[in-house]
Amino acid sequence: MLSAAAQRHDAAQRGRYTIQNWQKIIEQIDAAIRQSQKTLPKGETRNERLQFLSEVAKEFTHFKDGWRNYVSHNKGTYNDAQARSVMEHVRQFMTSLAINLPDTSSSPASAETHRVDAGLSE
Repeated sequence: MLSAAAQRHDAAQRGRYTIQNWQKIIEQIDAAIRQSQKTLPKGETRNERLQFLSEVAKEFTHFKDGWRNYVSHNKGTYNDAQARSVMEHVRQFMTSLAINLPDTSSSPASAETHRVDAGLSE
């Protein structure tokens, strides 16, 4: 999902995101938000879009700094209740992304990549 959010703003970069680390992708999302602030016409639609994208970038930063880095780099563990809380938060966030980010895939293979990125593969 992180790469889907980044790709939504830069179609020319598709494919590159899979080999980059989280921080670089978050920085690219932030840059796309700043560019959108300059280019989108003023109005309610712009405000809603920028708010949504800013919240997405914030959530990814918190996922990376608060949860992902500690577990992935063996710096911490979670008990069952903590793990369920993290999973529920991520589930709600992914549901929001699925509703608010348009599908940019053009093939079944691309759709599968998005499911894997979201941790939803079977």
